[in-house]
Amino acid sequence: MNMYWPTQTRISHPQTPIVISATYAHADDARVLGRRATPIQHCKHNSREYSIHSAHPGNSSICFNHNGVHDAGFIEQIWRILINGQTHMLMVISLHTLLSPIDQEKNPYSHRPGLACQLVYSHHPPLCDWVVISPEQIIGHVAFYKHPPGSFDIQYATTVLVNSLHRYRDMLKFQ
Repeated sequence: MNMYWPTQTRISHPQTPIVISATYAHADDARVLGRRATPIQHCKHNSREYSIHSAHPGNSSICFNHNGVHDAGFIEQIWRILINGQTHMLMVISLHTLLSPIDQEKNPYSHRPGLACQLVYSHHPPLCDWVVISPEQIIGHVAFYKHPPGSFDIQYATTVLVNSLHRYRDMLKFQ
């Protein structure tokens, strides 16, 4: 099964911009995507297994560098695609939804930075809160634990993210 790109998509990448199809105006050194990609469910990067959320939620929970900011989310899709004649992988990440200021006041982890935890809402974010990254932007897996509505006196279901699986090689905080 092949996935077709929308015609007006731009994707950020740490080295050079990626544009969809050669019909877009782009810099001479831009990496140009073809019109099709092949979806895959699992991949290996830096000896670590990564999966799409529907196949293995634990292996899809990651921390990554996105435009200089460390963020976290679930891998929703992995695509194998040709870019300028070479095969590459791209990952579609659904970003976690941060707590509202009122609910953040109830967050028991906000005053304990040494735990490297963050509390977020558990609901699935809208498509506008998804980003596309390359595997090179991944920092590591993020452990998570889901809480039912009412936990911590917060009306909605929440998820605790524990950002320590990279073994503090680069002490990172979510931004």
